[in-house]
Amino acid sequence: MKDKEPTQKLEEILERLEALKAEVEAVKADIPGMVIAQKLDSLNNFISGMSHEFNNPLTSILGYAQIILGDLNLPPDKIREYAQLIYKGAQRCEELTRALLASANRTSSWKTEYLDLNQVLESNIKLIEKTYQENGLTIERDYGQLPETEVNRGSISQVFINILRNGLDEMSQLKEGTMHVRTYQERDRIYVIFSDTGRGLKEPLKVFDPFYTTREVGKGTGLGLSVCYQTMKLHEANILACNYDEGSRKGARFILEFPIVEKKDETPAEESGSEIA
Repeated sequence: MKDKEPTQKLEEILERLEALKAEVEAVKADIPGMVIAQKLDSLNNFISGMSHEFNNPLTSILGYAQIILGDLNLPPDKIREYAQLIYKGAQRCEELTRALLASANRTSSWKTEYLDLNQVLESNIKLIEKTYQENGLTIERDYGQLPETEVNRGSISQVFINILRNGLDEMSQLKEGTMHVRTYQERDRIYVIFSDTGRGLKEPLKVFDPFYTTREVGKGTGLGLSVCYQTMKLHEANILACNYDEGSRKGARFILEFPIVEKKDETPAEESGSEIA
C-alpha cells in the first residue's frame, strides 16, 4: 500500500491540474462576453452622462421660454432676465456640442510637424500664466534638452492647456499652489510631467472617462481629459494620472510619454542617367 501512495498523489495532482485547465478554458471562453459587457457599460455611462449634461440647460431653456410665451405682458426687465437665462443655457449646449465633436473626431484637418515640445509648452504656459499669478499661483519650469518629434501642434497645445488649467483651477480654490512642469528625454521617449500641489485626484483611474468631473454642475463638460487621452493615443503616446506624496509636496500628477519620431528623409532620389543642361 505504501508503494501506491506516491502514484495516488500524482494522480490527484494531475486531476487538479485538469480541473484548473478546465476553469482557465471556461474563463477564456467568457472573456469576449466580458469585454462586450464592459464596453456596453461604458457606453451606457457615456449616454447617461450626456443626457444629464444636456438635460439641465434644456430644462432651463424650455422653462423660461414657456414663461415668456405664457404671459406676453411681462415687464421688459423680466423678459430680458429670462432671455439672458435662455441664452446662457444655449451657450452651455453649444459648449457641450463642441466638446462632443472634438471628442468624436480628432482627425479632421490633421497636420503634423516636427516640433520642440519645450517651445510648444512654453508658448501655452505664457497664454495663461499671468491670470493665475494674480490668484497667488506659480508655474515652475524644469525643461530638459529635447529632440524635435512629430506632433499636431493644435491638439497637443490643447492637451497641455487642459492639464494645466485642470490643476491650476483646482489650486485656485485653495488660493495658493504651484504647478511644476518637467520635461526630459529617456532613450527613445520624451516625458512631460505636470505636478500640482492641490488636493489630489479623488479617482485617478476615472479621470479620462467621458463626462467624469468633480466640479459643480454647469462647471466644465467632463470631456477635457477624455479628449486629452484620445489625442495622446492618436500620437501613439501615453498619458497617466496619479497622486504623489514627496514629503513637502503632494498633489496630482499627469505623466505624458511621447515617442521620438525622427524626421523622414524628403530628399528626392537622383534619377539615373539624368543630364545637366
